[in-house]
Amino acid sequence: MYRLLIADDEALEREGLEWIVRREMPDTFQVLHAENGRTAIEQAEEHRPHIIFMDVHMPGIQGLAALREIKERLPETKMVLVTAYDYFAYAKEALSLGVKEFIVKPAKREQVVSTLRLLVAELDQEKRKRTEELELSTS
Repeated sequence: MYRLLIADDEALEREGLEWIVRREMPDTFQVLHAENGRTAIEQAEEHRPHIIFMDVHMPGIQGLAALREIKERLPETKMVLVTAYDYFAYAKEALSLGVKEFIVKPAKREQVVSTLRLLVAELDQEKRKRTEELELSTS
């Protein structure tokens, strides 16, 4: 089971994304919530999520600043930016942080699911690679 952190200041957005995940990919994710950037950073440090869905505009620490801080501490975490704003500047900064996908709200179910499936496949591949490397180093 993977850990997914959904960070958005709108409870309805967080709950909607969680509903899509639970319905379309049952028993795949433990879902964590954060209502602002500071809480997202704290949740990430405590629970070490595999994937983070982060809103751009939130009270206090903005989404991109939170992702930057999380990336420093958890470089393996897969990050997805979810925003109502389709601005190139956000996309450009997000790419520099290694964000894997840019989803514009309202998030379409197909895009959420295809993004998560792609990221789970990446995580599985990385896990297999680590396992093979460990087997090689012990033999």
